[in-house]
Amino acid sequence: MNDVHFTSFLAEIAEFFDPALVLLRIADSDVPNVSKMVPGSANVKARMQEIIFALSQRPDELCGKAAMWQACYEHYVRREGDLLQDVHFVGYICDPEFADHKQLTMPRCMTAFNEMCEKIFPGDAVRQTNAVMGLSAFKHGDGLYGREATILAASRMPGYRWAQMFSCAHEDFQRVQAIVLALFTSQSPTERNHKAEAMCKTKARNRLKSVTTDKVLYVCCNSRLESKTKAILYCEPYNQWLEAPDGANGVAITKQKKDVQVSCMLVS
Repeated sequence: MNDVHFTSFLAEIAEFFDPALVLLRIADSDVPNVSKMVPGSANVKARMQEIIFALSQRPDELCGKAAMWQACYEHYVRREGDLLQDVHFVGYICDPEFADHKQLTMPRCMTAFNEMCEKIFPGDAVRQTNAVMGLSAFKHGDGLYGREATILAASRMPGYRWAQMFSCAHEDFQRVQAIVLALFTSQSPTERNHKAEAMCKTKARNRLKSVTTDKVLYVCCNSRLESKTKAILYCEPYNQWLEAPDGANGVAITKQKKDVQVSCMLVS
């Protein structure tokens, strides 16, 4: 570990692959992120190319490393197709955070968007056309889309919430936009829900009645939802939990915590 050349080589590896690891962490996060994959992958490739170019300008000893990193870059480009699907391009073109990007000139973005419209509005050419017209208004900043507050909100709230608030003048486009921007890239959130379920159904509690088990899961999952909304600084006077399951016999109570009133269920 005291070898200078070895530690230097490890630093180069970390620098070269760090953008890709950041992108994978985004893909594995607990927030809707399907729209972040295309620009994120573009940033990974741009950063890799910068490093390769910098190495190619150095002495002969390091020029050989540039060829090695070039091979890694080409391998990443080949595998990029496994990561990026059509839904990622639809999310990219619908995300208000990237509204000023020139996706209308990208054939795959437009093809993917039209195919998504065909899936959401099957056999309804009128609504498909309305969605495309709404996309055009969105990209050109027409009407509400061009207001300063609308543009500022794009970087301060989730994309699907932004669509629900500001795309109301184009209902068909709003439907496509809200559906796509609420999607996740990986199944990690689902796996974490399974983990929460396993925590509630342990060997020590394997004889709970089904009604009691439902109440435990209800409290556990809604507590996580409450923590998540606070983490993204989403704050309202009342942060209501999801509706209680039908037939639940729990008693509704109210607690006060940091000026946020939360309704929860007591587990009997």
